[in-house]
Amino acid sequence: VLGTKLNIEAYDDEKHVKVTLEEGKAELHSAKEIQMLPVGYTASIGEDKHIVLSKANIYECTAWHYNRLSFDNQTLENIMKKLERWYNIEVAYSSDNIRNFHITMDINKYESFNKLAQAIEKMNELKIQIKKNKVVLISERNLNQEWETYEEKKKNNRCKGVKYACIIVAMLFANSSAHKEVCEYIIQQ
Repeated sequence: VLGTKLNIEAYDDEKHVKVTLEEGKAELHSAKEIQMLPVGYTASIGEDKHIVLSKANIYECTAWHYNRLSFDNQTLENIMKKLERWYNIEVAYSSDNIRNFHITMDINKYESFNKLAQAIEKMNELKIQIKKNKVVLISERNLNQEWETYEEKKKNNRCKGVKYACIIVAMLFANSSAHKEVCEYIIQQ
């Protein structure tokens, strides 16, 4: 290192070592090559020992220095891999499709996992259950079934609480006609 503000990401369960240069100069040496790392770039060194450079999102790479965890359009699998380390949890998925959900978020790294799980659930069609021994199960939320439950309660006039309706609104924000109907129902109450 010849100057410097940088971030190094090297974990036993990852196939690549990543170095991101925020400022200064860094020269990287692998078994096969030597390269200068430009400011604003990430170098990725894989099992083949080649150095691959790519433009970096500096904030996302260094947010943890500032007590934040930042993810910009990352897959849920990549995010949870980092959260598994931070919160000492083990994540299981009910299907492979869930692993590929893309999420953008920026959070305080000292936030409890329960609060984080609630935020992820509200932003996506996911259900996160915390089981014994710090195992977290992530599955797809059945929004149609929850909408039908809401409709049934509304029909029987048993859904008077704003809290329940607001949760439904949050889950259905992508469905504008449903969102409008629920909002109208809340206003009428």
